[in-house]
Amino acid sequence: MLKVEEERNLYMQKDDVPTYDYFENKDLSDHGDLEAIVEHIIDDFEEGYFLAWDAVICEEQGRYLNVRQKETLSELLDFSENGESRILYIDDLPRPSEPWYEIVKKVVPYLLIDQFITYQSSFIVITEGWPKIAYEIEENGKYLTLPEGIENPIDIIPVEIQHKLWIQSCLDDFSGIGQKDELTLSNKERNYIDDFIESLEECKDSVDFLDLSLQKILKILIFPHEEEKIFIRRMIMKLGLSSTRDLIAEYL
Repeated sequence: MLKVEEERNLYMQKDDVPTYDYFENKDLSDHGDLEAIVEHIIDDFEEGYFLAWDAVICEEQGRYLNVRQKETLSELLDFSENGESRILYIDDLPRPSEPWYEIVKKVVPYLLIDQFITYQSSFIVITEGWPKIAYEIEENGKYLTLPEGIENPIDIIPVEIQHKLWIQSCLDDFSGIGQKDELTLSNKERNYIDDFIESLEECKDSVDFLDLSLQKILKILIFPHEEEKIFIRRMIMKLGLSSTRDLIAEYL
């Protein structure tokens, strides 16, 4: 594990090596920019950018390298002069200006929104961004350096934010409701409520953690008035709730 001073030294080198600023000319509060950054993060997990630079920096600092880091570093050194030259660029890109987990920690909270309004257009990153990032953290974060006190890579994100984002991802089932006449919960050709309940079942730990009831959900999930009445009636019927205050986790 790295202490704060050590983390800073890894990325703020005294000899001013070139670095890449993830957030240059980007506004995280702008959902268009946020979507672009999330896609960038996912690519850098999948294509090995984070892993490659993590291995390089750990080697420079004389730190322990795991098997995957050693393999990656060995491949990179094959392209340097006898493996002795310091690596400043990989595929023409310099090292990130801060650790991968600091980048992710800055981005993820911006995915949370106060309300998901079904009849307004929104960027897909709002509902799909977190599941994609979480998958990459679980798959690839285990090969990367973690901050002090963190053993499971996903825990770089506060647990409450994780749970809120999992529930937010479930709301995508209602995207578009109210935008057009055919986009309605009364459409018998679409099982909106069944799909939503199935999504909640997959995120039951989050439903339980947040003590979700229909009342709480409807503070976040905003329908047109008539659609909200359909939602409440069908959720109560499908789950067997006695009121909108019942804790949903107990009925999943």
